[in-house]
Amino acid sequence: MPATQRIVGVGLATLSGVAVAVQSRINGELGVRLGDGFAAAVISFGVGLLVLLLLVPTSQAGRRGLAALRTALGSGALRPWQCLGGVFGAFLVATQGLTIGTLGVAVFTVAVVAGQSGSSLAVDRAGIGP
Repeated sequence: MPATQRIVGVGLATLSGVAVAVQSRINGELGVRLGDGFAAAVISFGVGLLVLLLLVPTSQAGRRGLAALRTALGSGALRPWQCLGGVFGAFLVATQGLTIGTLGVAVFTVAVVAGQSGSSLAVDRAGIGP
């Protein structure tokens, strides 16, 4: 991989980390203000779903992606369980709304990274994934 791609990749990953911290703070505050972390998660995911429902059908790339998804599921190249990533994303957003008001963003993020690191080792060892 060329050095430029690595630099861009690290930059995008760092930007993603910043975005996740901001998302965590927003969802945590929403959970505190509503008094319900699950309601905060529903609002967060509901807004995301509405945006995707508007953008995917209106973009050529989105329509191609949906067609490729149907083909991959139909041929068995993609297993149905591999489409469940959103379930775990919903769990992450729900835990943001439920715990950040108490833990704070920094402790929450450290706990998430620790969980990701440990489970990533297990996933890689088990050969789950590409």
